[in-house]
Amino acid sequence: MIPDLDIYRSANLLVKQHGQDAPIHAAMKADAALDKGDLDGYAVFKRMVKATKELLCLSLSVNHKYQLKNSSNRSRVYYNHSSNHNALGNSFGFCIATR
Repeated sequence: MIPDLDIYRSANLLVKQHGQDAPIHAAMKADAALDKGDLDGYAVFKRMVKATKELLCLSLSVNHKYQLKNSSNRSRVYYNHSSNHNALGNSFGFCIATR
């Protein structure tokens, strides 16, 4: 199994290359691996989808906190990475930016 640190490093590269579209690119790679019958590759890219979403949400949170500190705009970003799990046992969360 690939360590989480390596997944997040790779996800970070995808975010740098593709920006907000990084989760889509990771999902397309996961689909391509599944089409080839590569279940290990599929699992890795599904983890990267989750990691890219988390990195983008974290980036959004940091940017909004910076804007809040440097303007009269009262934006807040909420990130909830709950301990809830879907049917496959994967945890899920959400990120909401409000004004």
